[in-house]
Amino acid sequence: RLSSTGIALRHVVEEVRCTFMYSDLLLWIKDTPPPGTMMLISDHLESFSIGLCRLQQREHG
Repeated sequence: RLSSTGIALRHVVEEVRCTFMYSDLLLWIKDTPPPGTMMLISDHLESFSIGLCRLQQREHG
């Protein structure tokens, strides 16, 4: 099972994909103390670029 490896997969419709991914990212940040590493794989990176930049500027929390 991928869930036991710490890998989360979610298949959702296009309209809610970014909402789910961003909320999962915020939950991960809340639950993971620095330093932490996340790999975000998406073909819509431009949708996340501003939010990811702001999170990086806050230094992950």
